[in-house]
Amino acid sequence: MYQTSFYSQRVKECMTGDVVSVGSEVSCIEAVDAMRVHLASSVVVIDTVGRPIGIVTEQDVLRKVAFIRGGDAPITDVMNSPVRSIGDDDLLYQGIARMRRYALRHMPVLDSRGRAVGVLQLHDALAAASGRLMSHVEAMTQARSVDGLRRVKDAQLNVALELFEDGEDLSRVQRLLCGINNDIYQQVIDLCLEGMEADDWGQPPIDFEVVVMGSGGRGESFLGPDQDNGLILDDYPDSDHPRIDRWFYEFGRRLTMELDLIGFPLCKGHVMATNPLWRKNLSQWQSQIAFWVQRRKPSTMLLCDIFFDFSCVYGSGNMTGRLREFVTGAVRHPGFLGALCIADQSHDVGLDWLGRLYAESDAGPNQGKLDLKMLGILPLVGSVRLMALREGIAASGTSDRLLALLDNSAISRDEYDELASALALLTELLLSQQLRDVKNKNRASKHVDPAALGRLQRENLKKAFKDIRSFRAKVRSELTGTLIG
Repeated sequence: MYQTSFYSQRVKECMTGDVVSVGSEVSCIEAVDAMRVHLASSVVVIDTVGRPIGIVTEQDVLRKVAFIRGGDAPITDVMNSPVRSIGDDDLLYQGIARMRRYALRHMPVLDSRGRAVGVLQLHDALAAASGRLMSHVEAMTQARSVDGLRRVKDAQLNVALELFEDGEDLSRVQRLLCGINNDIYQQVIDLCLEGMEADDWGQPPIDFEVVVMGSGGRGESFLGPDQDNGLILDDYPDSDHPRIDRWFYEFGRRLTMELDLIGFPLCKGHVMATNPLWRKNLSQWQSQIAFWVQRRKPSTMLLCDIFFDFSCVYGSGNMTGRLREFVTGAVRHPGFLGALCIADQSHDVGLDWLGRLYAESDAGPNQGKLDLKMLGILPLVGSVRLMALREGIAASGTSDRLLALLDNSAISRDEYDELASALALLTELLLSQQLRDVKNKNRASKHVDPAALGRLQRENLKKAFKDIRSFRAKVRSELTGTLIG
């Protein structure tokens, strides 16, 4: 369990809690005195609202203050700026990778408001990892290039395989996979922005955020996820649309192509930032969602099903949060959730009419196998999403939604236990199948052979399907007034 524990550790668990900070108006000698009083090896320079604008380390004191600038010089003359930072809730291994990538010994840690709340020191972070753990981190600390990130994607798979063979909890391995995917996304976006500027496109004309949808938005990706991404742009005048959209189309083109080269296949349904349907400013997104809610056609219900699990993977998250608030209010339009529920009923569980595990009968590589994603995970995810939307729950992950539904008394403790167990079992069976596929040099599959499962596993899977089916009947009854018959 030690390896998984390391990969799930957060930066806040390893940072120095009391950040030593000074304002930008102080002198070098005052900053050095603050370091001396607090026995600190660095000091963070902050603006008037507590956001870091620079950092000064002991080495800066020796190299710049003592021999070049002198104690009376403003601290802004010697600080390292712009400062690279990391969030307090980010994964520790990502902090180690980032510090090694940029040769940093100290890095400010920020809270959700962007304020400095601590400092991550490389020697403390490295103390949390040793042996082969560091070899994994080294593999995930590649040069920031498409080739380097392709190697990171390969290293991600190797880490997952090793954790699987060590018997680690696969739900935690899944969270690790999603964390690495998000980190790769962020680095690819930075590369695209640098490339755009180098090619005379300039910097982004307005603020923007990148969102991922579907399983990526829920933090529940399995192996080999394709791209489901989009852009939320800051509002701008209609007259600026040709200029601004031209820039972001080029950005989306580079982003999707580089992700494809790294190992995130292009989405066959074109749910990507290159498609104007998924590239809008905040007001346009709100208008689009209002239209979907009122339209209630099968095609728009499908778009809602894809989009409603969105989460921010790049940017401040402010616009994503505002859009989430809008969605939470908009879906309460009379009749909408009932219509979405009826559209969702196409995903039934993997039991035949006699209550036996369903297996495909058509000739082919999946004959006799069960599609766990289509006939297990999607029916559960969809029903939990519907109930969460009804309750005004903003969370996008299925586990978080279930906890919130329990807290809201929308489901009982027994229902929570049944559905959480079903989600854990389906995740374990599908991810372990995919890891075995990859280990055997096969393509990761969504299909599991019921005959290859042990008797207890088959019985537990049947129970999971029955619990999901029962919950779906409850959701349909409450949202539409009808029963599955």
